[in-house]
Amino acid sequence: MNNQKDNLEARRESRQEFKDTVFIEILASSSSTSNDQVVLECTTLDVSSKGLKIKTDHPLLLRSILELNLSFEKSKKEFQLIGEVRWSRCIDESHYEAGFELLDADHVEMETWNSFLSKL
Repeated sequence: MNNQKDNLEARRESRQEFKDTVFIEILASSSSTSNDQVVLECTTLDVSSKGLKIKTDHPLLLRSILELNLSFEKSKKEFQLIGEVRWSRCIDESHYEAGFELLDADHVEMETWNSFLSKL
C-alpha cells in the first residue's frame, strides 16, 4: 500500500483520466528475449505531459526504455514517444497495468503530445 502512495506522491504532473484503445508499437526494448517489433493493444487509463498509465494483457519489463508509436483509435491521433516503464503490476490472471514516464529526445513529439493533452 505504501508503494502505491509513494508512486502517487512522486508524480510531477497531474494526470487526466483518458480511456481509449491504443496500439503501442514497441520498436526497441532492453529485453534480450523480446522481438524487434511487437504491437500491443492496450487501453490508456490516464495521461499527463510526462507519462501515461495503461492496461494490457502483456507484462512489461520494469525500467525498459521503449520507443512507442501511440495510435489512438477514438481521436485518430498518433504520437512517436519514448517511455520508461516505471512500474508494472499484475491485476488479474491475464491483465497488467503499467506506468510510463515519457522521456524527451530529439525525434519525439512532446510538443504535439502536450498540445493534444491541453485539448482534452
